[in-house]
Amino acid sequence: MAIKSRITRATCVTGSGTAPTPATDGFFLYDNLDIVSLDTATTDINPLRASFTKTPSLIGRQLYNFSGKVFCDQHDTGESIRYSPLLECCALDVNLNSGSLEYTPQSTSLTQSTLYIDLNGVEYRLDPTVGTFTMAGTASEGVEINFDLQGVYTAPVATASFTDFDAGPSSVETLKGITASITPDGGSAYNCAGGLILKSFSFTRGVEIGERPSACATNGLAGLDIVDSNPTLELVMEMPNLGSALGNYYTQLTNSTTHAVSLQWGSNARGIWKLDADHAQVTNIDTPDGDAGNRNLVLSYKLTDAATDGGEFKITVDHTQ
Repeated sequence: MAIKSRITRATCVTGSGTAPTPATDGFFLYDNLDIVSLDTATTDINPLRASFTKTPSLIGRQLYNFSGKVFCDQHDTGESIRYSPLLECCALDVNLNSGSLEYTPQSTSLTQSTLYIDLNGVEYRLDPTVGTFTMAGTASEGVEINFDLQGVYTAPVATASFTDFDAGPSSVETLKGITASITPDGGSAYNCAGGLILKSFSFTRGVEIGERPSACATNGLAGLDIVDSNPTLELVMEMPNLGSALGNYYTQLTNSTTHAVSLQWGSNARGIWKLDADHAQVTNIDTPDGDAGNRNLVLSYKLTDAATDGGEFKITVDHTQ
């Protein structure tokens, strides 16, 4: 029987060496992406002889690359989002605070996760897994999260770990009715009520992964470690004049002025998302053509915090304040 490409199930859990539970850790992946690929290092050793004929290559280290897409969604009552372990293995710490899940950057005691994927009968096991992601939303469309993860290789098996699979709650909302504000340091808030027309946003976690080679390991890797992170944010809006509450953004760029950016969307219980970046430094300005003959303003940010480790941003789910 041919392997179909439409239905893709996944389960994940924090930590390494423990299989996820399909009934409580399951979720679906979206779009027909090249979800799992094998990355194998090869070495060619060819003797000097009177032909172009090659000898077999040596197979070196092996790992999995995972490219999967989910949407900002609800989480289980009082617990977590089903794909929360994938967020956490991107150098994020998560805490339950007054009923809301709060994700913040982490530099020590980093989390690794285990991810199982079922491609219609072929099961891939990435254990352990680390990586990065991009969260992006466009007006009147769902806010998507695209993961780019790497996992230590083990050979695929016939599906054995998806009995009683349950994908959990699902109530994806479109990006509208958003609460958004941009407040330059020392200035006033430029928000939706004050004229802000936000078209889209894109948040990049920006985690860098490093390999740990080991001749002791059967796949040539002792593991994968997080080396660094460089979170960034991009906002696309209708271009305001320099006399709006946003102020002279060109001067803010040259003066390294930071913005406090806050975006909140969603209305479903346990499905309200919020992204806060209190010290976003403007690093680039672009002014392309926009919709209905209006010019757009694209602000690119580097997310920083000079005073607090892990204070570059915060992602909150089920924010109700």
